[in-house]
Amino acid sequence: MSAYNYVITAKPATAVHDAVKGYFLSSYVQNLIISKGTCIEIYSLDGLHLKHKHDFSLYGRIRAMEICSLPEKPQGILFVLTESHEYVILYYDAEHNSVDTYAKGVIQHKFVRKTNFGPMTSIDQSGKIVITSIFGGVISVLSLMDARISVLNSVKGKAKDTGRPNTPVFFNLRIPENEIISLTTVCANDALRFVVLYSDENERRHIKTYDINIATKALVTKSQFHASVEDHDQIVVSVPEPYKGVLVIGELTISYYDLEGSSKTISVPAMDVKGYGMVNTHGPNVQFLIGDSTGMLHMLTLVPVSKVIPELIFENIGQTHVPSSIVSLGGGIVYLGSPEGDSCLIKLSKNAYNVSSFDVIEEYPSLAPITDFCLFDLDKQGMKTMVCCSGVENDGSLRMVRGGIGFSKEFAVPMKGVTKIWPLLSRNNKWQDGLVISLLNSSRLVQYNYETMTTAEVSNFPNFCYDERTLSTAITKQGSLIQVTPSWVRLMPYSHGCKQFSKWSPPSIGSRIDVAYTTSSVCILSYEIGVLALLSANDLTLSIKRERKFDDEISCIYVSPEVPNNSGPVFVAIGLWGGQDVKLLNISDFSTVWENKIEADAVPRDVRYTKLGEHDYFFVGLDDGRMVYFCSKDGMKTQREVSIGIGKIQFHSFEINGENAIFVASDRPTIITSSHGRLVYSSVNAEEIFGFCTYYSPDKEKYNLLATSTELMFGSIDTKRSLHAIKFPLDKRMSRRIAYHEDSKTIAVATVQTKLRNEVNFSKGWLQIFDAYTLKCVDTIDLLENELIESLLSTKVEGYDMSFLFVGTAILEEDDSDPENGRILVYKVCDRHTYSLVDAVKVPGVVYDIQPIKGSIVASVVGTIYYMSHFNPDANLGERFTMVPKLDVSNTILAIDTDDDRILTGDLMHSMALLKMEDSSETTQLEKVARDFNSSWMTTVKILRDDSYIGADALLNLFTLKPSKQTEDCALERMEVIGEYQLGDLVNRFRSGTLSEKSREKQDVVIDRNTFLYATVNGAIGSISSISVNEYELLLKIQQQLETLPSIGSLEHRRWRSFNNGTRTGEPRGFIDGDLIETFLHLPKEKRNRVYKSIDNLNTPLSDIIQLIESLSDVR
Repeated sequence: MSAYNYVITAKPATAVHDAVKGYFLSSYVQNLIISKGTCIEIYSLDGLHLKHKHDFSLYGRIRAMEICSLPEKPQGILFVLTESHEYVILYYDAEHNSVDTYAKGVIQHKFVRKTNFGPMTSIDQSGKIVITSIFGGVISVLSLMDARISVLNSVKGKAKDTGRPNTPVFFNLRIPENEIISLTTVCANDALRFVVLYSDENERRHIKTYDINIATKALVTKSQFHASVEDHDQIVVSVPEPYKGVLVIGELTISYYDLEGSSKTISVPAMDVKGYGMVNTHGPNVQFLIGDSTGMLHMLTLVPVSKVIPELIFENIGQTHVPSSIVSLGGGIVYLGSPEGDSCLIKLSKNAYNVSSFDVIEEYPSLAPITDFCLFDLDKQGMKTMVCCSGVENDGSLRMVRGGIGFSKEFAVPMKGVTKIWPLLSRNNKWQDGLVISLLNSSRLVQYNYETMTTAEVSNFPNFCYDERTLSTAITKQGSLIQVTPSWVRLMPYSHGCKQFSKWSPPSIGSRIDVAYTTSSVCILSYEIGVLALLSANDLTLSIKRERKFDDEISCIYVSPEVPNNSGPVFVAIGLWGGQDVKLLNISDFSTVWENKIEADAVPRDVRYTKLGEHDYFFVGLDDGRMVYFCSKDGMKTQREVSIGIGKIQFHSFEINGENAIFVASDRPTIITSSHGRLVYSSVNAEEIFGFCTYYSPDKEKYNLLATSTELMFGSIDTKRSLHAIKFPLDKRMSRRIAYHEDSKTIAVATVQTKLRNEVNFSKGWLQIFDAYTLKCVDTIDLLENELIESLLSTKVEGYDMSFLFVGTAILEEDDSDPENGRILVYKVCDRHTYSLVDAVKVPGVVYDIQPIKGSIVASVVGTIYYMSHFNPDANLGERFTMVPKLDVSNTILAIDTDDDRILTGDLMHSMALLKMEDSSETTQLEKVARDFNSSWMTTVKILRDDSYIGADALLNLFTLKPSKQTEDCALERMEVIGEYQLGDLVNRFRSGTLSEKSREKQDVVIDRNTFLYATVNGAIGSISSISVNEYELLLKIQQQLETLPSIGSLEHRRWRSFNNGTRTGEPRGFIDGDLIETFLHLPKEKRNRVYKSIDNLNTPLSDIIQLIESLSDVR
């Protein structure tokens, strides 16, 4: 194994940090623009819904955005500021559907410290000037006032309008205020005026105005206004005309200042403001929405009562998710973007008493922040499930995350017992205007009414059989409806008023039809023992055209589609009951083209002969959830076996982006496609599916229909493989730690709720138990007063077959000082859901982490490692287990990881240290053997396989260490840095495993990679996999070549991924950016070939590179 790692995002960040609106994609439709970490998403409002229009990523974490205007250009441009103080100005090229770079730069100042309140921006009302505060006493100004359309000479020497502006004007101004808390721009007659809310050297707060002369790039000193404000004030907000003043919003008051000497203040309930936005500027009143840290929404209305000072009306209008951004989209529709829970779209309204309220129209799921997660394979089918602790305070929830293809349900019809669904082709062959639905013992017909333009069930269609299940159905080329039931084959006109029809039944009395398959051309069915028959259906007449007798009953039938222009044969695929045989027949004479015997003790329940990619496949679905198939690549000789689920499976053919695909309906619905000559299996995020079809409705909507045990779902399949999450709310509790208990199939979750008690925040903690199948809470265990859970571990202890749950806690002090005590508790599971306390031990501090080691456990209690030296759950209470301190390591050990006799610690300030356990017959000792002498604020750590170690720090870096040599003045080995990488997000947890599906092909050879997942504060999920030296060197060459390609914003990839912990910086090394590498697969073929050929000294074939990248992408 090597010390090189491949980092790739499995699910991008979902936390919304900023949102703006403006005419970015066009000059006539406003867009909502949202930033999530490094990604920008663009939407338009379609009725009461947001419609996704575009998205892109930057090489940098987005701090702020503003929509700007250019002279003579109605379409806006986007100003983006990153955390590294780089700014870019972007514009949309409609012709190429791309976002391009207009300008870029870096805001920097040597020898000036940053403000404590972070970068902030404001844009003037004209949209042409952006001011920024990053450094103390410095205001940066970006002006587009003088921007003009660039004129370049064409080849013929004539002037050519490129439509692109010149470089903007950028300059810095010095002001005496060093600690700016908030700023905004306001209306001024002949200059740009801005207002700062700042803190002075005595920590008193004030507001002050400055005017800027853009032409001279200087301050105009004569127009200053100054006022002292409350020390709890947080935000200064510009108020539009006719007021031209500002609001100062604080924890207890809101004040209006006209900036000429008059003001008005009102008291408000205590609140910590998280987001605000103006929602009404029409009419006499101006309204602002304000969101606080509890998710409460408040409406502030400015009512004119004089020419200068308005009346301020403050009202609480309800609770939702904690917003960071509030954007009015018009018509009372408001977008609330949240970094701490789901974002949403709301509709404002007033009741008969003129009281404001709102309704939530749509919610947009977010996993952020993920504080912890667990990973498990519930059914041992090779598909792991991830359950995340997500959200903050009232927005707390559990999120069940699974990989695969997503199904988005638009609506559903309650319906039990559906076994199959067929769409019916309309008379003009352009769309489908009917559905036949087969249930266990009946059938239903749904048709589109062209007069009312609605779809409804038809209960009296002439000659349609309703009281039997349908085996197969189709619309013939002559426009007739053919329906096969166990008793009859019926052929009838597909029109409601016509009663003419014909029918056919097996000739023997009491004989029934077993299976059937119909197309627009033929009807193939089986009756009695092994009789296969082809019925012709012409002019409403049914007749036997061909038959063949087999020794065993036929269990399933499939007919391949007709080849265009009759240029090839049509085949009939069948499966037999007795000998587990499968056969491929020529439809012209039922002669056997190919046959084989299934090497499995199960019955073929469905067959499919189809082309996927470059090859023909014969798929056989068995009744025990397995699938076998044969491929034309080896002449249909080799049988390959795949595990789909545990129950009967059915095949349904459909298309994805014009390519053939198979939907496998089962208890684990799966889509089969082909990529580069190999089959790809993608799970669908749905429960057990019994039927499937694609329905092109007359209203030009395309639906995928999925039948569950209780309903028929209409929706769409997102063909891109990704992670999909389901939300389970926690009743206004926040989940903090989580552990999966394998024996009982339950999940233990540490939850907490914070409430105001006697004007002081009070936190109450619980241990809650959830069923791993349903995520329903089955038990809640109370803790001590002021006790919160900090760590959870489910593990077995030497000498016992069962798994125990270990719980580490902190007991909070009433005066908010650091906790001085905690406990370690042990629970056993008596039955599936009942957790019983074994015993509890008090320790002197917070139990930050617990990990298993050699049949016992170790725990980090503040800066000391404790070891469980004794465990006997049958002893007297208070004597059942013993925790003893073994080694003082550092100040505060936030995270530990173990492997065999090694213990890796991650400290709050002092990076990582490596311990070793010496276990003798008499005693167990811990020894510190190596440490990193650099300073790093760790958040989580993990031991890798090859004596290397990885950690994540609070400044968003990943780095790897390896013990190298002893220091001169210390017996400890020095842990040297061997890899550095800026991830750009704060990682809370590493867990071994992957959300990708294990190969379902028994014959596949899988490379054994050390792969683990991480989860972040911004709701991102990613994967880190070990790679060999040769793989690293190959991928590094590709990465370096991809870095030379133009990027959005012209930001540098290498600068973005460079390590930076505030005191030391370094070039990225030892890590490969899988997100960048994966773009190689999506390049146009010609461009990909150019990139490949431009890499020096590359001897690896392109096909091998593609296969390597795909294999690394599959493990996430």
